[in-house]
Amino acid sequence: MTLNDFIYAPSLTAVLKQNRAAFSVCPTFSGSTHILAEEIQYFPNISTIYAREVLLCLDNTPVVAARSICLPNDAYWREILNCGTQSLGSRLFDGKTAWRRSDFTVVYQHSLLKQRFKSLPENIVALRTSLFEHNSQKLLLAECFLPTLTPFGFQAA
Repeated sequence: MTLNDFIYAPSLTAVLKQNRAAFSVCPTFSGSTHILAEEIQYFPNISTIYAREVLLCLDNTPVVAARSICLPNDAYWREILNCGTQSLGSRLFDGKTAWRRSDFTVVYQHSLLKQRFKSLPENIVALRTSLFEHNSQKLLLAECFLPTLTPFGFQAA
């Protein structure tokens, strides 16, 4: 699969689980925290949000860094985000949740996640964001694609 195809795949979890390498989720943070400057456009006039941050790994190698945020009092999204080492994709795409998803915004920088994942490499592949909505409640998902994807068969087009 090309990196570009992977970047635009609806569920990263589904694609990563098809890889011959072992897929795992490594949570790095879950709880209330301050909103980042790049996130304010999605949650204006809010200073504190609920966040879940994870590394998606193949053979214990981080290949995607992800941050999901919602309002601290949003019971619907917080319940979905409270999934430990289970991937968010397995919760979102299980057919049990009703939501709408925005188009992807893809950029080739990662200042948003660099603040939270200090060890991200400078030469990231891309950062995509998308907004999920359920009854006017929002979940912002940011996913940073790492160059470590290449050894696992994800090649440039």
